[in-house]
Amino acid sequence: MRGADAATIASQLSAVIDRRLPARLNQISDRPEGSLPDPLKSDEDLIGVIKTADGDLDILVERVDRGKAGKIWLFSWKTLAYIPEAF
Repeated sequence: MRGADAATIASQLSAVIDRRLPARLNQISDRPEGSLPDPLKSDEDLIGVIKTADGDLDILVERVDRGKAGKIWLFSWKTLAYIPEAF
């Protein structure tokens, strides 16, 4: 996603997290490999759960390879797909 669509989803994500994500940032791993709660999904990490009218929304980040920059953590497409609805 790029341009205006990316800016819109980023703004909505920020608002949803600010309003609904329980404050537990100190529990999010700062290790490059994440917290590794599920060894079968080593490139995915759950950072919180938001209650919505349709049920729980997992806020997931996923580690992606950015070539020379190495692996970085980004919000998962699984999460971003539901942000407009949660917003």
